[in-house]
Amino acid sequence: MQQALKSKGIPTAIYYPIPLSAQKGYREFPSAPTPVSERLSKNVLSLPMHPYLDEAVQDRIVSAVIESVGSAH
Repeated sequence: MQQALKSKGIPTAIYYPIPLSAQKGYREFPSAPTPVSERLSKNVLSLPMHPYLDEAVQDRIVSAVIESVGSAH
């Protein structure tokens, strides 16, 4: 989906590709298993979102996401 959106000019980001519990800075602080954050780190994609997105831009983003999801199936 990220590539499909990029090809349509929609920027995306993955802010936490490695769950916090697995990051280097937390190695000294072992935690219980974190299956939800591990799964989400592989599946969550951030879309453009801020108060200055006008309705036309919102519609373009939504359409691009719908098209990307449709092409993935």
